[in-house]
Amino acid sequence: MTLIKIAPSPQASVNSQDNGLIQPPTEPLDVKIQRVSEDLKELNKIYYVATSPTRTLKLQEYIAKELDLLKEFPFDESDQDAKVDYILLKGYLERQHRQLELYVKLDRQARQLLPFSATIVQLCEDRALGVPVVGQNAAQKLHDTTNSIKSLIEKIETKGFGTEFAATDAYRAARTVDKFIAYMKEWFDYYAGYDPLFSWWVESPYEELKKNLSDLGASIRHKLVGIQPGENEGDAIVGEPIGWDGLLAELKADMVPYSPEEILAIGEQEFEW
Repeated sequence: MTLIKIAPSPQASVNSQDNGLIQPPTEPLDVKIQRVSEDLKELNKIYYVATSPTRTLKLQEYIAKELDLLKEFPFDESDQDAKVDYILLKGYLERQHRQLELYVKLDRQARQLLPFSATIVQLCEDRALGVPVVGQNAAQKLHDTTNSIKSLIEKIETKGFGTEFAATDAYRAARTVDKFIAYMKEWFDYYAGYDPLFSWWVESPYEELKKNLSDLGASIRHKLVGIQPGENEGDAIVGEPIGWDGLLAELKADMVPYSPEEILAIGEQEFEW
């Protein structure tokens, strides 16, 4: 089992119940801020696939633990600079947590269009964690994934889905496909040439997968989002509504002491004036 050793402080001690993460018993806030920054960079480096449930879980667990540790901070007894650092760090972590919850919801809706995504996520995360790869097995996974994508494209082109998809969900799915193409290129380039047997087995299935992922992205954009072939995608305005809760969370993170309704009311008053 691979344990992730994250940004220890000079006074760090290992807690066996911390999933291998090293946590200092006490540390100054400026040191904590630096450590949290490095920890999150390391977690995002290892679990870099944006739609990965494992990535979301690891980040949520880490952020929740750091927020719990902040509860021990002696706010009232601290000087002004330390209080500012505390407020900024707490606000940053809470914002990251809320964004993760929002992305989970958005990705869950988009992922209905991408039933093959778990295989790609697993291949990429295994590479990041150093799990050995067997060329023949990897080639079979790519072949199966390509067949799944071909079937998906046919459903999209013939409107064979049993449910309708909002343009916003479809557009997010299309952009996720773009990310998959980049992730798989990084995955293939990492092994290709280093392991001749891998290259022999995987090169052709990889090229076929890449082509079909590209075709899938184009099909989703055309049939489900409404972007015509050759149309400048930048001209198509496809927003991702974050909802009332999401907007309130962003206002809170920016320390705006008003609800969305109160801001609208203020705007209307100013307009009338």
